[in-house]
Amino acid sequence: MPLLAELEKTLLKPKFAPYLLSTEHTPASLVAIYESFIDIVIPEQVKETIVIADPSDDVVITTALAAGAEFIVTGNRHLLELDNSFSLQIISPSVFARTL
Repeated sequence: MPLLAELEKTLLKPKFAPYLLSTEHTPASLVAIYESFIDIVIPEQVKETIVIADPSDDVVITTALAAGAEFIVTGNRHLLELDNSFSLQIISPSVFARTL
């Protein structure tokens, strides 16, 4: 699953190490917990690149659309810089927290 692999890759970044050290979890164990709460959605293949700056991010958009998501909450600047012409909002974690 591409997004689960991306999540684990992100959690392996050094900036998350202090948070992981304060728990008994590894990136893999957190992904396993997360996986137990989600529904797997297989997106359609895109015919045209959506995220020109980083085409590997296209899977994020297509998966969210296939799932009928209302939001993509991300710190990924390539996604945040999109024109948001989708049926969902792409927002930062801080903006999302203010909407709750």
